[in-house]
Amino acid sequence: MNEQTAKEGNREGAAASDSNAGNIPSPVDKVERAESAVKRLEEAEKRIDEKIAQLTELKADAILGGTAGGHIEPKVVEETPKQYAERIMRGGK
Repeated sequence: MNEQTAKEGNREGAAASDSNAGNIPSPVDKVERAESAVKRLEEAEKRIDEKIAQLTELKADAILGGTAGGHIEPKVVEETPKQYAERIMRGGK
């Protein structure tokens, strides 16, 4: 009976270790998770680089376009004598 009891004990121990195996991730799972994380990070880096390029282009357009906070001269519009008369008759200045 000692041998039979020992065999049953080994079976129970094996069953117990199998039930714990589901809770501990295997090294292969860890590698797969790490690889997928690397792919996600690389994709995020590409998106960030694209956004930086867009912002750089917008900043360059703003600087070269004269709207980077500098003084902008207003456009002078000359009115015709008829427009002047209409404006005065309405009471405008």
